Amino acid sequence: MRTGYAFFINSVPTNHRLRNSASIFSAELLAIYSCLSHLFLLPPPHKSLLLSDSLSSLQAMQDPHSPNPIGQRILILLHSLPSSSSSCAFLWILGHINLPDHDAVDFAAKQSLLLAKITDPSLSPVYDLKTYYRSFISSLWHNAWHMQPLTKLRSIKKNLNSMILFKPHISP
Repeated sequence: MRTGYAFFINSVPTNHRLRNSASIFSAELLAIYSCLSHLFLLPPPHKSLLLSDSLSSLQAMQDPHSPNPIGQRILILLHSLPSSSSSCAFLWILGHINLPDHDAVDFAAKQSLLLAKITDPSLSPVYDLKTYYRSFISSLWHNAWHMQPLTKLRSIKKNLNSMILFKPHISP
């Protein structure tokens, strides 16, 4: 599954494609981080209002003890803003409400999925990699199960989901 993000600064779109292992949550946080990084390039002082339809990302940014590496990078950026006499406020907005600017950002994010190459070199957080590889391995098992000749067990158990023999405990 491809993942990407986009943001607009002064009506100028920026979009990036991420690694396939990146979750949508990580893409939302990376969009905020990348946008803030670009805002830092503007000459100070400036006041910015960042709109996001990702309530979970905005809530994650409020936790100063978050283990999320992207959230930590955002907090570091935000803590350095006062020293540059600039400020940034965040506003949560509903998604898919026919707001033209929001629709344009959504469209730019979807366009990033069409990019042939990964344009944001950020590494995926560990929890994204766990989910990605767990899904990948499950898919391989599923395909291998259906490629086997029809046996009595396979005629009874069509899907592997109902036949989990071993589920390892992976701590977060």
